[in-house]
Amino acid sequence: GVSFLPFGAVFYADPQSKPSVADKRTEALITSASMANYNALIVPLDSHRPHKKFYDLCDVHGIMVIEELDSIEEGTLDRLSRVSHHASLCLLDIIGSEKIEEIEEKLNLTVPELGFSISESAPIYPSYPSMPSIKTLYRAVPQNELNPFSRSIEELGEKGTIRKIILGIEESYPYPFCIEDFTYLSMLSSASKISKSVKERRLAQGDLGRAVFDTLGDSVLSISPSAIDHQARWKALHYQSAKFFAPVAVYADNNDGIITFSISSQRRIDFAGGVEYRIADSKNRTVYKDFEPCEFGGITTKTLFTPLNPFETPTALESICNEYYLEYMLRDGTSVIYRDVLLFVPEKHFKFENPGLTAEIVGSDKRYSLTITAESFVRNLEIDFVGADAVFAENYFDITSNAPLKIQFTVTSGTETSYHLKSALTLRSVYDTMK
Repeated sequence: GVSFLPFGAVFYADPQSKPSVADKRTEALITSASMANYNALIVPLDSHRPHKKFYDLCDVHGIMVIEELDSIEEGTLDRLSRVSHHASLCLLDIIGSEKIEEIEEKLNLTVPELGFSISESAPIYPSYPSMPSIKTLYRAVPQNELNPFSRSIEELGEKGTIRKIILGIEESYPYPFCIEDFTYLSMLSSASKISKSVKERRLAQGDLGRAVFDTLGDSVLSISPSAIDHQARWKALHYQSAKFFAPVAVYADNNDGIITFSISSQRRIDFAGGVEYRIADSKNRTVYKDFEPCEFGGITTKTLFTPLNPFETPTALESICNEYYLEYMLRDGTSVIYRDVLLFVPEKHFKFENPGLTAEIVGSDKRYSLTITAESFVRNLEIDFVGADAVFAENYFDITSNAPLKIQFTVTSGTETSYHLKSALTLRSVYDTMK
């Protein structure tokens, strides 16, 4: 009886692997979803029904399961009855059926605690393809085939997938000169488009449907819209979903030089704090700064305020918009609840400076911290290691200060000493794709 907006992705169960392998993959995916603020997973009509382990894990991580069904037959009712004790199984989507009264009667007799909805066709959730991790490609594709137009790469996706990725990159990012840049920019493009879709649904407070995208993870090597590739490596989409699925999100929009701030809160308590925002140049030097107090209730979406243009006219901002960015934070006292950056132009037109990145790694026993220092603004920094995999507290993020930034991470495979991790460290940002 409590309304909320589902945040999450479509989950395709793996019908081909052995149960032990499928369960291990399922555990990795659901644990990853929980870490990135998902509160729901959709089991689509064309997917194999998940094993019991799936519901066990969703129970543990507090993730709601929404199952799509096209009929309510005896076998379906028996299966639902067996799993109905799971707290995670909350809603059924009945697709393409006209026997509403009959369906309602059967469900109320068998699983009366489950909610359900009936629609003529299955919902279409937003998706945009991206490449799998470059390390996944290195292991699966011959070196002489590592280019987007090779047969080996083209066969990893549906017809036209590479063309769609190229068009997505072209909108905002520079021309990629190598497969590594192409893979990286494809992930940024996919994450950006899904983020915009989630933003629309959050600001519409559910009127545009659930804030759900397609797909959580791949069961086979492919170029796909997934957030996690088939080797369990997180793409940019999964890292950034932790931000766009945050319980409270602030959005800044630029309309012809007029900036508007909006709020979307899924928390059930009132908030009193404020939005701190600044305009800075590519060297991270602040040229304008302000703070606006704000209050809002629980489960709400609204426009907060439209600040005065710090530049004399929108035209004045237009003349320097490729040199400056807007950083904004929602503050609750001294705590930062949400933080983001708005560029006034696409990344491909921004005048990035050489960030002069330096990094130090300390830690042991698979748990480490990485301290990064930058001399200028860094857009979408990707952290990775050659010969090792890790899960980072934050990745594909912006650096807006010259002060050291500490990132916690856990090594999941490969090299496990700070000395070897330092030598295996790779850092890539949008600036690096412009060389």
